[in-house]
Amino acid sequence: METITVTLKNGSKYELERGKPISEITRDLPQNPNLPFLCAQVNNEVRNIDFRPEMDCTVEFLTYQTSEGRDAYRQSLAFVLARAILELYRNARLIIGHSIGNGFYYDLHTDVPVSDTILGYITEKMKTIIEKNELFDKKTLTRTEAIATFKKEGYPEKARLIQNLNADQVGVISCWKYLDIDHGPIVPSTGFLKVWSLKQYASGFVLLFPDQKNPAEPSTIFDQPKIFSVYRESKEWGKILEVNNVGRLNACIQNGEISDFIKVAEALHEKKIGQIADEITRRKDVRIVLIAGPSSSGKTTFS
Repeated sequence: METITVTLKNGSKYELERGKPISEITRDLPQNPNLPFLCAQVNNEVRNIDFRPEMDCTVEFLTYQTSEGRDAYRQSLAFVLARAILELYRNARLIIGHSIGNGFYYDLHTDVPVSDTILGYITEKMKTIIEKNELFDKKTLTRTEAIATFKKEGYPEKARLIQNLNADQVGVISCWKYLDIDHGPIVPSTGFLKVWSLKQYASGFVLLFPDQKNPAEPSTIFDQPKIFSVYRESKEWGKILEVNNVGRLNACIQNGEISDFIKVAEALHEKKIGQIADEITRRKDVRIVLIAGPSSSGKTTFS
């Protein structure tokens, strides 16, 4: 049978039958039980660990200690969370908000508010899915097929996102009846996702990922009320403008409405600056105002 040569980062070489997944090589490699291989860098491109190369290549297997490995773990775990909620609450709406510490904040819209009891049900369902070690099914559809599939399955926002995608083909991931767009490498199966926790926070909850220093334990929540309130306000602005995701933003651009969108967003921003100025003048003890933010975030303009 025709073989290809796979060269690992340490220089060792393996012969692999053409068309076989690179995961076969991992059987001969030592692994830390708490740090399994989650994905791989093949010729400088991050791939799923079941990637099937057609020619000689260099491969580095990645664990949770790498940023790429953490991305694969987080995306896979978020998928399992969404699937668990679909199984438990068919008519619920799960909305991912933003990152908070080493976790993702979610709003869950159901008939009853989020509580420790609700999170307990979701936790048990996720554990069941993970214990079954189910494979993630990956396939490629044409853009037309993907749009039709997501509309049929009741995911209009995903269909809207694909509609303006600059690609003829779309990767789709499925596990049970839940579907999602392929946004990048994921772990081979649900059994890789053993460390996590759900914690109630504000009106929603946080999906916490493994601690980076101790991957055998889930992270803890570091309360950041000011940053959290800023994120929440940003989401509220999105609702007011009826552009609360990338798919709707793309549609706004395509329909020629982006100029009005920008003007309204700037008006809301100016209103907020006025409120900040009012607060400063009310507080007679304020002697200095500090402005913090990453590079190119608008600190100088704001000043």
